[in-house]
Amino acid sequence: MKLMPEEIRATVQLYLDGRIRQWYARGDGKGAVFILDYKDVAEARAMIDRLPLSGENLLDHEFIAVGPVVRLSNVVKVYREGDLEVSAIKGISFDIPRQRPFRCS
Repeated sequence: MKLMPEEIRATVQLYLDGRIRQWYARGDGKGAVFILDYKDVAEARAMIDRLPLSGENLLDHEFIAVGPVVRLSNVVKVYREGDLEVSAIKGISFDIPRQRPFRCS
């Protein structure tokens, strides 16, 4: 297909610019899945619409906004006990044995 070299160059440039965070081949062999770094779906759609294949209406695409399940600070508590730093999931207690730090001489 005549547009593929141009499409590949544009896609790789978006990856190098950090706009495409990750990309995957679909398991059914029918294209790719991009994890994009844009502030919202409208901005991501505008970028995809500028790609050569999209400009020729040769792409089917769907946009799904994703984000973290919850704020990490709501899930993990980090505290220090002596020389030991511990991460714990809130609501679950951990029995942490007191240990001496390992030191190399």
